[in-house]
Amino acid sequence: MQQEFKDKVVVVTGGANGIGKCIAEQFAKNGSHVCVIDKVPGNHYVGDIADKCVIESFVKYIADNYGRVDYIINNALPIMKGIDDCSYEDFQYALSVGVAAPFYLVKLLIPYLTQGASIINISSSREDEPTSNRKLHCSQRRNCSIDACTCCKSCRQSSCKFDITRLDRYSICGIRGRRRIAATCRTCRKSNGYSEYGAFFML
Repeated sequence: MQQEFKDKVVVVTGGANGIGKCIAEQFAKNGSHVCVIDKVPGNHYVGDIADKCVIESFVKYIADNYGRVDYIINNALPIMKGIDDCSYEDFQYALSVGVAAPFYLVKLLIPYLTQGASIINISSSREDEPTSNRKLHCSQRRNCSIDACTCCKSCRQSSCKFDITRLDRYSICGIRGRRRIAATCRTCRKSNGYSEYGAFFML
């Protein structure tokens, strides 16, 4: 157990499966209090973060039960559809899950963030690749919105009490067996070195 994570309060969106589940389980193994929200039924807070009211209820649950937050992991994955299969409603839903929800969740949790708290935005670097029928989860609009909310210690305002880092979903999936992963600030484009959270992303 890594003592630095003991009794920390961790919020993970989309934590019922895949990367999110791995993150949640590893934090829990290291003694953290993990608050997972996912629309898949299970032993966690069940709800769809595309719904504003669900986010508000989730934040109230966290505030009432813990009163503070040390880590926010914005991991929930928007729908996996390309333009050929995507309707207007699908696209609006993807924006709600991938852009609006992380913004609103963090906004509501700011009063509860501890000094030195960290926000991890997991998105995709695939927007730089010219693939056909590209999926919505890696659309440029979503990633640019996430990037705009992402900064490191060197370029954030000195008055800000928390750090924000963006991690590439595909890099996370490709680090089997490694203990650490590189985290790059998408604001100043400087590498933050290796993320202290890397051990939690082994799949």
